[in-house]
Amino acid sequence: NINKADSFDFRDLPGIGVVYSSRIVRYRNLLGGFYKKEQLLDLYGIDSLLLQGISSYLIEDDTLIRRININRCDIEELSGHPYVSYKLAKLIVKYRKHHGFYSSIEDLKKIPLVDDELLCKIAFYFEL
Repeated sequence: NINKADSFDFRDLPGIGVVYSSRIVRYRNLLGGFYKKEQLLDLYGIDSLLLQGISSYLIEDDTLIRRININRCDIEELSGHPYVSYKLAKLIVKYRKHHGFYSSIEDLKKIPLVDDELLCKIAFYFEL
């Protein structure tokens, strides 16, 4: 399970050694979990060929993803997520202060920095 395995488990995969396994676990912890295997491509050194070689060994479980409540979080918590810049975190919190709680994740599209692509990436990590 890509969201439960430790660095020793990842080392058993073909082409994954000490460095990659620790990168995977660190990045997973920053993200709050992986919702799809392809997110491994965000890591330096992991390319599509390596991912293809290990993909059949990986199981996804998005129920283990740690989510951030966008109606209660602060700028620091938001900006600690790899997909959210400090500037975007400030805008998310500022919008909430001016307009009240978000009623859906789609409300984030009202923020100028959030396009469809970014919303698809961050939607798995936010809750109301």
